Amino acid sequence: MFGGLAIWAIEFAWAARLLHWVRRQVRNFTQMMKRLHWSLRAASSVAVIAVLLSIAWLWVKHQYGFETLSQFWEYITTH
Repeated sequence: MFGGLAIWAIEFAWAARLLHWVRRQVRNFTQMMKRLHWSLRAASSVAVIAVLLSIAWLWVKHQYGFETLSQFWEYITTH
C-alpha cells in the first residue's frame, strides 16, 4: 500500500501530502511504542496477532465453509 502511494506521490501533490502525513503518523506511533514498557509492547503485539488470526479464520470460514479447525485441518492434509 505504501509503495503504491509512493508511486502516486511522484505524480500527484495530494498523494505526496498524504504520504508525508502517513509517514509522520507511523513515526509518532513507533516512538510511542518505544516509550512503553516491554510487557505492554508484548501484549499489544499478541493482541494484534490475535485480531489478524481471527480475521483470517473468519475469511477462511466464509470462503470455504469450514465450521471447525478440524475440518480445515482435514481438508489441508487430504488435498
